[in-house]
Amino acid sequence: MPEFGCLNIHASLLPRWRGAAPIERAIIAGDNETGITIMQMNEGLDTGDILMMNKHPISNTETSGSLTESLSVMGADLIIETIEQLSELDSKTQDHTKANYAKKILKNEARIDWNQSAENINQMIRAFNPRPIAQSNAEANEFKEKVLRIIEAEVIPIETSKPPGTVIEQNKEVCHIATGVGILSLKRVQLAGKNVVSIKDFNNTNKQINQNILSLSFLQLVFVIVSFLSLIISFINSDFSNETVFNNSHTTKPLFYKISGTWGNHEGSLLLWL
Repeated sequence: MPEFGCLNIHASLLPRWRGAAPIERAIIAGDNETGITIMQMNEGLDTGDILMMNKHPISNTETSGSLTESLSVMGADLIIETIEQLSELDSKTQDHTKANYAKKILKNEARIDWNQSAENINQMIRAFNPRPIAQSNAEANEFKEKVLRIIEAEVIPIETSKPPGTVIEQNKEVCHIATGVGILSLKRVQLAGKNVVSIKDFNNTNKQINQNILSLSFLQLVFVIVSFLSLIISFINSDFSNETVFNNSHTTKPLFYKISGTWGNHEGSLLLWL
C-alpha cells in the first residue's frame, strides 16, 4: 500500500460531477465553470478526499473537445504540483449532498429534441462535439432518409410562433430553426456520408438539388394529368379502343388499359384498373 495512497485526476470541481462524463455533463447543464480536482482514491466513485483543485471557465462556444484539451494540460500540471507538495497538503472531505452523477454518454442521446429551448440544444451540440455529434433527420425531400449532424450552431434569442423543428429562414447565408424557446442558427453541418461544411456551402448545394427535384416533379405531374385527360377522351370517342394489357378469361371486357404518351423529353404509360 503506497504511503500516501493512490491519487486520481478528475475533470470536474468535485463533488459537482462524479462519473464517466463530467466534461460533457457540465456543458449540457450550462455550467459556467469546471476544472481539475486531484483527489485521494477510495472505494467509492470519485468520492475521495480533495487534495488540490483548479478552476477553468466554460465559454458559450466551448465544446467537449476543446475543454478536454484544456483540462488535460491543467491536470498534468496540477498532478505534478500536488506530488511535489503531497507531504504538506491537508485533504478536504467532499460535501456528498452536492454531488451529481455524470453518466456515460450514449449514442441515442445525440438525437435532437426540437421542443427543447435553443439554449439547451446548443449546449447539447457543444457537449457532443467531437462525439457522438448531435443530429436530426433533415426534412428536405432529397434528404428524408438521411441524418444531418450539427457540428456548430448559435442561439438567436427571438421568439417564434412556428412549430419546433421548422425551418423558418433559409438562404445563401443562414439556416434558422424554430425550437421550443428561441431560434437556433446552424453554422456547420455534416450530411451522412459527406464532409463537414459551412451552412453557406450546405445551403448552396441544397438549393440546387431542390430546384432539380421540383422541376422533375412538376413535369411528371403534368404528364400524368395529360395522360388522364387522354384516357377520358379515348373513352368518349371509342368503346374500349385502348390497348388491352391483361385480359380476364371469363369476360371480354379488359381489366387494365394502358395510355402511352410523351411530355417534352419524358415518355411513359399510365395503367388504369377498370
